[in-house]
Amino acid sequence: MEFADGVYLAQGPGSNWVIIRGISGFTIIDGGYPADLPLVLDSIRRLGLSPADARAMLITHAHTDHTGAAQYFSDEFGTPILSSPGEHNSLLGREKYQVTVVSALPYLWRPAVFSWAIHAVRAGGTAPNSISAAEVWTEERLRELPGSPLPVMTPGHTAYHLPGLGVLVSGDALVTGHAISGLGGPQMLHRMFHHDLKGARSALDLIAAVDATVLLPGHGPGLMGTPAALVAATTR
Repeated sequence: MEFADGVYLAQGPGSNWVIIRGISGFTIIDGGYPADLPLVLDSIRRLGLSPADARAMLITHAHTDHTGAAQYFSDEFGTPILSSPGEHNSLLGREKYQVTVVSALPYLWRPAVFSWAIHAVRAGGTAPNSISAAEVWTEERLRELPGSPLPVMTPGHTAYHLPGLGVLVSGDALVTGHAISGLGGPQMLHRMFHHDLKGARSALDLIAAVDATVLLPGHGPGLMGTPAALVAATTR
């Protein structure tokens, strides 16, 4: 769905990705689960674009429900896979901060959590990252990409602000739904997904300060509204 001129949110079965069309090529932010690769490629082609013309894939955070297509784009097209310094080692596979079966065990009695866990495993969510060509972005390099995204550094995530288009791509720092949530609207992910719950809550203040009118989250539908208003309405 197009939310601003040339900015599209694709809602996958478990997580989202964003495509930003430019005069020459496009930027893609995140890449779903590994099993979502055919859907990622199809969403690009449905816009009349060629996957080979990706100028870069930006990663909001290195959980495998957001990095699934990255290895393919890197290997097949030489697409730069760019992240913040804090996520770089996770993309290389040197460290991993992600919900585990053990951490999910106390919640697996809930049908929604059990269904989510089965889907996550089948979609490749337990596969490690190993993207040897991953790079750390610079703000100068980001400005040269379609959408000229600006990083909004939050604990454990990078949100991307498209100032000329009024869009904030929030990753998991602020979402609008999730498979294990019975709620709609702006919300935080369940506490089991957070390595640092206090830091995750503090990220909302940084999100609220961004000047935008559209929120495109890592999970759930896009929403119209200022980040400040959406954060004020957030279920925590």
